[in-house]
Amino acid sequence: EVNKRLKEIDSNRTEFVSIVAHQLRTPLAGIKWTLDMLINGDIGEMTLEQKAQLMKILDTNERIIRFVTDLLSISRIESGRLEYKFTPVNLNQIAESVLLDIYPISNKKQITVNFRAKGISIPEVAADTDKIMAVFQNVLENAVKYCPVGGHVTLDIRNKGSEIQVSVADDGPGIPKDEQKNIFKRFYRAPSAVKMQSEGSGLGLYLAKAIVEGHGGKIWFESEANRGSTFYFTVPIPKK
Repeated sequence: EVNKRLKEIDSNRTEFVSIVAHQLRTPLAGIKWTLDMLINGDIGEMTLEQKAQLMKILDTNERIIRFVTDLLSISRIESGRLEYKFTPVNLNQIAESVLLDIYPISNKKQITVNFRAKGISIPEVAADTDKIMAVFQNVLENAVKYCPVGGHVTLDIRNKGSEIQVSVADDGPGIPKDEQKNIFKRFYRAPSAVKMQSEGSGLGLYLAKAIVEGHGGKIWFESEANRGSTFYFTVPIPKK
């Protein structure tokens, strides 16, 4: 009876999160649309200072939208309703797109991002483009976020025969051994990470793991305190 009740509570919690996330997405999208109009001068010209302040609000709104989207994905994962639309995908192209997205952050911190597989031909994989892109974003953004100013991040994509292996290495602070077992847990943020970056939901790697495994791949990492981290994930190459 206790187990049954706990399952009901967990199911109700998941459903509640899903409803709240759905209800928040519409007003947040409306705020984004209005801010875009103001910044673009569609409602009237603004000073540079006013635009700068609105850009800060827009950035905060984007982070909230991302968090709400993550919550919605979690509720779907836990209820077994996360759907995948598999199509032929080139992971190099996905990687280049994400690198462009995170360039403002890496440039601001003067971080050198080395994409070793740039221009190298690799086989296509069967993947959900949006979801596999989210994996790249989570892993690369983490590497840049926790890298010191002037640091280095290396992205590599290799054909391993039956699968494509992606690796993202950084020269950040690394993950202490006693924290490593929790890294892929939902909402977990290592104390060492919180000291460096107060912002964060602890959902990124949890979602990345669920998505990679949903593609039939694996995700893992190697890390040592004060010696950086390297995250790996694989996506199977379809059999001909």
